Amino acid sequence: ALGDNDVDHVIDRLLQAYGRELELYDEIADLARDGSRVVRERRSLDELNQLNRRTQERLREIERVERRVAADKQAWLDRGRDHARSRELDGLLSRLTAAIEVILASERETDHWILSGAGLDSSPTQTV
Repeated sequence: ALGDNDVDHVIDRLLQAYGRELELYDEIADLARDGSRVVRERRSLDELNQLNRRTQERLREIERVERRVAADKQAWLDRGRDHARSRELDGLLSRLTAAIEVILASERETDHWILSGAGLDSSPTQTV
């Protein structure tokens, strides 16, 4: 069984990991808003693809973070939920959920613009 000190360490690791994930999700939210703007303003497909690549990089990092703390997450769910610091972790998880909701809203907006006929310029982007 995990003692209080062990749970403290688990929560510390989870707070650090989820803090990093929140940074990444905030970056993804910015990229999603940029993507919606690219579609709405009928800018280049190349530009949208660049944003998508940057988003995928951040998603891969989130996956790495999740794999790294999988055991800690399970330990917290199994034995640490009643710990005094669990509210701190719950608050951070709520912020993560809110960031994901922002991303989904931007994706819905992008879908709206695509379905309403906003076209992207498929000509290659000139770089200097």
